[in-house]
Amino acid sequence: MDILSILWVLVVPVEICLLFFFYKYYFAEYNSRKWIEIAEKENFLVEILDPVIETISVDVSDTMMNRIQNELLQNQGSLTRSNTIPENENEIGLMMATKVLNELGLKKVNPILALRTANGIKNMLKKPSQNNEPNESENLIKGPIL
Repeated sequence: MDILSILWVLVVPVEICLLFFFYKYYFAEYNSRKWIEIAEKENFLVEILDPVIETISVDVSDTMMNRIQNELLQNQGSLTRSNTIPENENEIGLMMATKVLNELGLKKVNPILALRTANGIKNMLKKPSQNNEPNESENLIKGPIL
C-alpha cells in the first residue's frame, strides 16, 4: 500500500465531517433565513396554516367551555348538598318546604315551588286576623319567607 491510497481513505471521512459541520452551522442557518424572508414577503404560510389554526382554536375553546360548564355544575351541586345546616329563618322555611314536598313524592324539588310552599306554610302559621284575603299585589317570590 502506498501513501496515496491511504490518503484517499482518510480524505473521504474528513470530507464528510466537513460537509456535516458546514451544513449544520452555515447552510442550515442560511436556508432558514431565506425561507423566513420568503414567508414574510409573500405571506404564504399564513394562507396555508390559517385553517389549521382556526380549527385548533375552535376545538380548544369548545372543549374548555364544556369543561368550565361541567365544573360549574359540579360545584353548584356540591354547594347545594353542603348547605344542609340552615343559618337563618328563611333557610329553615325553605328546608321545611323542601322536606314537605319530598314527603309528598317529589324527588327533585323546583326552588320556585319550594319558595311558594314556604310562603303557604308561613301564611298557615300566621295568627288569624280580621282580613284573611291575600293582597293581589303581593309577590310570592319577592316577599319574605317567614
